[in-house]
Amino acid sequence: MAEVYRPTYTVTDPKTGERIKKKSRRWHIRYYSPDGGRHRVKGYKDRRATEALAVELERRAIQEAAGQIDPFEAHRKKALARHLEDFLSHLRAKEVTEFHAHVVSARARKVIDGCGFVFISDLSASGVQGFIAELRRGREGKPGISIQTGNFYLSAVKQFCRWLVKDRRTPDNPLAHLSGGNVKLDRRHDRRAFTEEELAYLLEAARQSKEDFRDLTGEDRFMVYLTALGTGLRARELSSLTPSSFDLAGDPPTVRVVAAYAKNRREAVQPIPPRLAQTVRSYISGRASESLLWPGTWREKAAEMIREDLAAARVAWLQNVRDAAQRAEMEQSDFLAYRNAAGLVADFHATRHTYITLIGRRASPKVHQELARHSDYRLTGRYTHALLHDLAAAVDALPSFQPPDPDSERQTLPATGTEGKTGDRKLSPNLVPQIAIRGENPGAIGKTAGPVTGDCHSAKALQITRFESDSEAMGTDGKNYARRDLNPQPMVPKTIALSS
Repeated sequence: MAEVYRPTYTVTDPKTGERIKKKSRRWHIRYYSPDGGRHRVKGYKDRRATEALAVELERRAIQEAAGQIDPFEAHRKKALARHLEDFLSHLRAKEVTEFHAHVVSARARKVIDGCGFVFISDLSASGVQGFIAELRRGREGKPGISIQTGNFYLSAVKQFCRWLVKDRRTPDNPLAHLSGGNVKLDRRHDRRAFTEEELAYLLEAARQSKEDFRDLTGEDRFMVYLTALGTGLRARELSSLTPSSFDLAGDPPTVRVVAAYAKNRREAVQPIPPRLAQTVRSYISGRASESLLWPGTWREKAAEMIREDLAAARVAWLQNVRDAAQRAEMEQSDFLAYRNAAGLVADFHATRHTYITLIGRRASPKVHQELARHSDYRLTGRYTHALLHDLAAAVDALPSFQPPDPDSERQTLPATGTEGKTGDRKLSPNLVPQIAIRGENPGAIGKTAGPVTGDCHSAKALQITRFESDSEAMGTDGKNYARRDLNPQPMVPKTIALSS
């Protein structure tokens, strides 16, 4: 049975200095639930009102234990805005970055506010789908978002709903069945890899720049780009580096990224090229070992930073040409363009695409994946780009499928057992090699080709000859040879066979 009481507390008498006990002016409730749990609840200053509350609390505990009352009722009455605050605290407690926690909660809040949801009972799949579809269409003169961005919003609000279920705030997830759109149908920010020629102009333009970008000088940006291209580190990882992050005396020299700044929350140790190690050694000379090499907020606008340096590099590239006609032609090129003719973007993260692409040309798939620090090689493949000259080199390796000119000089091929000696080679019109033995009277198969003597090691070179037609290749000096049928069948006239 519930008990109503006024707790006592001890205070010091300001006149006598003695410790005296006093009773609280507010009544409290102590009751036990059917599972044996003890509960204490603050009541009111009025005893009768507190006794009524105690009876209600005890009754609700009994009904909840019997399954006659909704255990989620208190959470249903709580506004979603307060649930979102708790969700943000949950994300921070998971030790994700503050940026990630803020982005996920902000996206979920935007969807909930945009749909007009106030309580958990208001959540609906159709409402979320409609709001994201509206974002994709665009409104108030703003362009619509891409399918990928829409998927990000959907993922955030679904994560929030999953957390509501896990935290016992609602019995089910009303958005569990929703799935994202096909991002391949609406790619707006696919990245490309830089060519080596572009990198030469970009690095030189950054080094020669007299303009600062968020406290990074031209020399600083040159080193940021160079380190990114030599290590594949992301902008956030680069912003965390200090001189002590580099082990330049090691064999090989390496750079270490602490787990707190790595995307996968694991410490990473990347080998770096020796030439880059020499450049870094001179750059960090005289700096405090624990001071950040590239501090500030530049990483938040890294795409804008490299875009400005690309524009400066393109201007320098065009200035090298004096001929007006050639310059006009070059201006139509997408060389050093932020977005090329195929719509691919060269932002700061494209330096990582470039690193992974270049590594992929020289490394095995396992090493390629390890250096990219990917858990799945399929993701590494998405970062690897085949440039035009790579494709051309592969195509050049194909054999020639065209028949040679009849008047051209016959090509020769080495024959087996001739110790490197070569014979003449030609392709027949139907691209099928026809082999004849080169002797005193080389000719078609079946014709006398001269005497053949000796063992197989003294065989003459094989010749691929060209016949005027397929029928000549099957010539047998006018002789008719009967075909031996290993499974003879009686001849049946075609009309009889068809009628049967």
